[in-house]
Amino acid sequence: MQVKFVAGATGVIVAVAVSAGAAAAPPKGGAAGPSENWQQIGHDDNGSCDHYFDPHTLTTTADGKSAWFMRSCAKLLGKPGHQFRSSVFAVSFHCEDHTSAIMQMVTYPKAFGTGMPVDSSSTPPAMREYSGSPPGTMGEAWQIAGCGHP
Repeated sequence: MQVKFVAGATGVIVAVAVSAGAAAAPPKGGAAGPSENWQQIGHDDNGSCDHYFDPHTLTTTADGKSAWFMRSCAKLLGKPGHQFRSSVFAVSFHCEDHTSAIMQMVTYPKAFGTGMPVDSSSTPPAMREYSGSPPGTMGEAWQIAGCGHP
């Protein structure tokens, strides 16, 4: 396993474990659109990316809840050599504290989580940076989907 350093939600640099092989299998969509389980919960301000939640993946954990989400975009994102159109990510929620942290993310070259993964990363529980989300943001939409309240 490799470790890379990335900026967390608050701008603090954190270490993230990066898997070298295939990631745990997140739910996917298809070339024509998200699977029937994905429910659209919002879009980016410029409308180029849609955000989805798969309620069938919502689970209760020892310290809260977790679920899978997807961002699917009309345009390529990222830098040359590392471009993607969609990302599928697992989010952990501390519902009582109204905070969340991304546990795992897989990026794909095509919309709706399709194609061979471009990148995959996981954050071990002890290294997760939980934070709240301002009202009206996609983070708040995730919190509502995962916990039933902002």
